[in-house]
Amino acid sequence: KDDEDNLLKIEKEGKTLSEQVEKEINTYVEENISNIQNIKRLSEYAYLKPNEIFQGIDKDLYEISKNIEELFADYNKIKSVPENLADIENIDRINIDFTLLNEIKENLNKEFSLSSLAEDFKQKIKSKQVFVESGMEILTKTEENICPFCEQELQENALYLIDNYTKYINDTEAKTIKQFNGNIELLSKIIDFLKSTENANSKRINSFNEYKTKYIPSSEDVELGSINIEEVKKAIQVFIEIIEEKLKNISKPIAVENLIIENIEKHQTLLNSIIDSNNEQIDIINAKKNRIGEENKSVRKEICKSAYNHLIETHKTNIKNIFQLREKWKTLDTEIK
Repeated sequence: KDDEDNLLKIEKEGKTLSEQVEKEINTYVEENISNIQNIKRLSEYAYLKPNEIFQGIDKDLYEISKNIEELFADYNKIKSVPENLADIENIDRINIDFTLLNEIKENLNKEFSLSSLAEDFKQKIKSKQVFVESGMEILTKTEENICPFCEQELQENALYLIDNYTKYINDTEAKTIKQFNGNIELLSKIIDFLKSTENANSKRINSFNEYKTKYIPSSEDVELGSINIEEVKKAIQVFIEIIEEKLKNISKPIAVENLIIENIEKHQTLLNSIIDSNNEQIDIINAKKNRIGEENKSVRKEICKSAYNHLIETHKTNIKNIFQLREKWKTLDTEIK
């Protein structure tokens, strides 16, 4: 009779403890996990049944990247992604024409003949060469001898001056000066492009950081690289200054060191390396955004695994006690029989 009373006591204690643990497991899952949209469709959700938790105390826990609170925060971020959220645009690579730079280098080292026109006349035209060329171009399109600007009839002295303008414009010196001025303009545009690329890269970094912080938590550890154009800009500016020096006397050759162009090419390669890496990460986060359902599913699976680990750790001691009571009950029942 004493053994049978003890058997009932063990059975009752085990049953009460087991019911309480199952209740706590179910309550936790109901309050924290079940209300997540579509989570019950996942096979991982089945891990959270009481019998799975009971059988899991002697198994290895799942490897997870974050704790449950962090995963809930990630899920809420993903859930908040607006419909038709725009892709982050790629950054344009820097593509300097080094064949042209080497041609400029060779031209700087050449001796160009000076015009035979009077020096004072040349200086007047040099100061307004673009204006003169524009006027001459318009004048050639009109049949009458009318000034395209003041609309007065061109007299003999004006025609003589225009004839000299034409000679100068067709002269080697004028063509050479125009060419070198064009080279300066080209190099200045390259500097402008570099500045716009630097600004574009900064904007992409801001957009990327916003997306990863607000919507795509799996990219939160990724950092885009910043670019600095100061060194390559200085190298190009040196090139411009050499051309400006050449314009003072185009008959004087100026040797340009290979190091200048090599320096520009080296910095372009380094900058493009950062741009390529940034574009790769931009493509990845855009793909994640466009497949946000997969990101959502991945986080929900992690939540189930994290919840499983949490329930195992929380109830491991009581579950072991339940198993011990069951073994104790079996042993005593056998003895009684």
